[in-house]
Amino acid sequence: MFLYVHIVSVVLCAFLGIGEIIVGVDDSLRVLMTSAVIALASICGLSCAAALEKAVSELPHSKLQVSFKRNRAAIYPLLGILLTLISAIQMIGMLWELFEFRFWWFPVLAITCIFAVAFCHISLLSLARLSPHLRWAFSLGVIAILTVAISLSAILICSFRWNVFSIDWIWRGIAVGLIFVAMMTVVIPVLHLVCRNEMRVHRKLTLGEINEEIERLEGRLLELNGLREARLTVT
Repeated sequence: MFLYVHIVSVVLCAFLGIGEIIVGVDDSLRVLMTSAVIALASICGLSCAAALEKAVSELPHSKLQVSFKRNRAAIYPLLGILLTLISAIQMIGMLWELFEFRFWWFPVLAITCIFAVAFCHISLLSLARLSPHLRWAFSLGVIAILTVAISLSAILICSFRWNVFSIDWIWRGIAVGLIFVAMMTVVIPVLHLVCRNEMRVHRKLTLGEINEEIERLEGRLLELNGLREARLTVT
């Protein structure tokens, strides 16, 4: 779904840009920005949907009775999808003036967007398949991303009462956190490539992979049986 929404929004942005250049369109800026918001939201949704599909494929067959510990891999993409939808609705409502403006509107919108991006980022990192002795890298990445997101949200909340934007050490700390997040964003995919051959040998097949392999083999058996019957009929 997110893929089709992304394609439609990108195509709409392109046609609106062409129309604005050639003939001009009424409210073209609003429509263009709305399409851009939908395109960005669909990108975040795609990243979360991929992580959610991976998490669900690794669940046991009794999904309704699965424990919270086994289900925690699906929490990040679910929160990312939910916050992405809320952020997109808020932005579109702001662009088209669908909601009555309040002074706290922008901080709430900013905090929602921060955590939406944070959970989408975590969802993308969760796609990496790391060997057990290297999974600490993903945990460090999650801690770094959430620390930066919480810090930025705290700054926005405190800005209602105090002028925290002029405090130098706060922004130094945020910069250090962002650098660490960027480092883990590069390190985790590299570790995924390093562990790829090892995981192929040692990891257990997931239920989804087992089902796909069974379906493939059953289809191949049907095809071979059909060829055998055809040969027997000819002879």
